[in-house]
Amino acid sequence: MGCSSSKALCRDSKESGSSLIPTRKNNPYAQARVDSASPEQILIMLYDAAIKDIRVAQEAIAASDRGQKAKALDHGVKVIMELINSLRPEKAPEIAENLRRLYDFMIDRMIQANLKNDAEQLEPVVKVLVELREAWVEAIRMQRANRNSGVLGA
Repeated sequence: MGCSSSKALCRDSKESGSSLIPTRKNNPYAQARVDSASPEQILIMLYDAAIKDIRVAQEAIAASDRGQKAKALDHGVKVIMELINSLRPEKAPEIAENLRRLYDFMIDRMIQANLKNDAEQLEPVVKVLVELREAWVEAIRMQRANRNSGVLGA
């Protein structure tokens, strides 16, 4: 289920997706980490970035900081759009469609949170993002274990 090996569910988002992953400006170590990451690692980093953006937006709403809220939600939507763009429906149409619906739901909730200044709109977004991230981490781990057992068992 990992991105680079099976190519079943997501495109290689390394080129465009890596620009959405926050790195501290002028931090060559953080940038090198992103630049050397595998497509699977980039996918996890994108989930981490989206989760962070949503949490920052929730805090900004609580603090009545509309500028920070808008910035965090804008970046979060861009990250979710990158996740949408990484889907490969031609390889796994049903799974890709289900993920697309979840991502669309997240974007809708983010827009509603921005319009209504309502942090509660973001709770299900964080929940789904965390669950998807955990599922991808497990799928990548299993894929690597299967790959390694195949090499050792040959």
